[in-house]
Amino acid sequence: MESLYDQDVSNPSDEEDADADAEVVVVVNDGIPSSIDELRPENSNYNVLSEADIRQRMEDVITGLSTVLSVSKDEAGILLRHYKWSFTAVTEAWFLDTIKTRKRVGLSENPPVQFPAGAGDSACGICSQRLSLDGIMWANCAHSFCGNCLATHIGTQFSNPAGGFLTIRCPDRSCGAALSQEVIDKIATEEQRENFSRMLLRSFVEHNKGIKWCPREGCKYAIELSASASTPDVTCLCSHSFCWNCLNEYHHPVTCDTVAMWMCTIFDPEISTRNMIVMSTKPCPNCKRPIENPGDESRVICIAPCYFVFCWECLEAWDIGMSFDHTCNPHNGLSKQIQKQRESASKYFQCYNGWEDNDILKTSALFDLETAKREHIGKNLAKVDLNFLVEAWKQIVKCRQILRWTYVYKYFIPENEEKKIQLFDILLGQAIDTLEKLHSSTERGVCRFILTNSEDYNGYRRQLVKLTAVTGNYFQNFVKALDNDLYEVNCKSDTASIKIE
Repeated sequence: MESLYDQDVSNPSDEEDADADAEVVVVVNDGIPSSIDELRPENSNYNVLSEADIRQRMEDVITGLSTVLSVSKDEAGILLRHYKWSFTAVTEAWFLDTIKTRKRVGLSENPPVQFPAGAGDSACGICSQRLSLDGIMWANCAHSFCGNCLATHIGTQFSNPAGGFLTIRCPDRSCGAALSQEVIDKIATEEQRENFSRMLLRSFVEHNKGIKWCPREGCKYAIELSASASTPDVTCLCSHSFCWNCLNEYHHPVTCDTVAMWMCTIFDPEISTRNMIVMSTKPCPNCKRPIENPGDESRVICIAPCYFVFCWECLEAWDIGMSFDHTCNPHNGLSKQIQKQRESASKYFQCYNGWEDNDILKTSALFDLETAKREHIGKNLAKVDLNFLVEAWKQIVKCRQILRWTYVYKYFIPENEEKKIQLFDILLGQAIDTLEKLHSSTERGVCRFILTNSEDYNGYRRQLVKLTAVTGNYFQNFVKALDNDLYEVNCKSDTASIKIE
C-alpha cells in the first residue's frame, strides 16, 4: 500500500533512463502523430463508429432478418423500422402471427402485382387523371398513382418533423400498405433520399441501447460501448470526451446525478445572485435591506429613509460614544448567521471558479497539444521520437479535466464532515502542485530544449517521461480515493492520511 503523500514529484533521477530510451517510436505522416485517437486509452471497451460503419451494421441486421424470415430485404427493413430495429421483437411477432404482423406493418400477404390486368386504362387514385402504362406509379398494393401525386405524398411525409416518414404508407386512405424502398428511391428527390438515409441511421442508433451519437455539435460519429466496459468515459474521434451514460462531458470522479445537480445550481440565476449579494453586502439590522460597505469601515450608515447606524463586523447598533476599535460581540446571532451564509457563498465561488478555470486551462493544453504535433514535431524533430511530449500534453489535458470536476465533488461534501473536507483539501492541493510541475516543465522544455535543439534534449526527455508517469499515478490514486468517497481514511487527532490498496 502506498500513501499519496509518499509519492516523489521532484526532478526524476536517471534510474529509469534505459526504460525511457527504449520507448517504442510511433511516427506517422512524417513525424506527426495521427490526431484521430490521441486521447483514447489503449484497450478501451468502446468503438467509434462512422456513418459508413453504422450503415453496414444496419444492412447486416436487415440481411440477417431477411434470411431468417425468408422475406426480401425491403420487407425486412420495413419490419425492423416498425419494431424499432429490434430483431427479437420482429421474430417473436412474426412467428406468433405472421399474417397479423404483415398487416400491422403494411406488407401484403401475397406478392404485389406490378402490372395487373387493365393497367393501361388506369386512373390516378388521387387526381383521377387517366394514365398510360408508362405513366403509372405502383404502390405495394397495386393501387396506381401518377408520378406528381405520389411525389407530393412522399414529400409531405418527408416533411413530418416527428420522423414518421420512416415507413410511408399508400396514399389511399383505405389501404395501409407500406411503400417499397424501390418506389421511394424512384420518386423522391436526391435531397429527400439523402435525408431519408440520414434519418434511417439516426433511428437505428437511437433505438440501439449499445450505441449513442457523439453529443458534440456537428459530429457524425457514434460510440458503441461494450457491455463489459468498466467505465462510461469515452472519447470520440473528434477528440470530444464525454460520459456515455449522461452524454455530459467526462466528469470523473463525480456521478451523473451530481453533474445534474451542479448544472441546476450554476444555471439557477437566483442562487448566483443570492451568493453575489451575500459576498458583497450585509443586511441592515434594522430594515434588513442589503447594504454595501464601500469604505470598508466598521461604522456603517444605512441608506434613506432608514439611516440606521451599526457595526459592519457584528451588526450591533452603533451607540453614541462607541469607539471604532470596539470589541464585537462574538455571540451575536445575526452575525453568526451572516458568517455562515458568507462561508457557503465563498465555497460556491471557490468551486465554481476552480471548475471554470481548469476548463480554460484544459482548452489551452489541447491547443498546445495540437501545436506540438503540427509545428514542433513536424518542423524541428520529425525524425526522432517525440511521442513523450504528446503523452505529457495528453496527461495534462486529462488531469485538468479531473481537477475541474473535483471542485464539484468538494461543493457537495456535507459541511459537517470536517475531516473529509480537511483531507480533500490536502489531496487537492497536492494534485494541483503535481500537475503544475508537469505543466510548467512541459512548457519550459518545449521552448528551451526542443525549439532550440538543445544538447540537453535527452535529459529533458527522461525527466518529462518520469514526471508524466508520476503525475498520472498520483491522479489515478486521487480519483480512486474519491471513488471510495474518502472512506479509506485513517484519522488520528488533527491529522489525516490516506492509503490506496
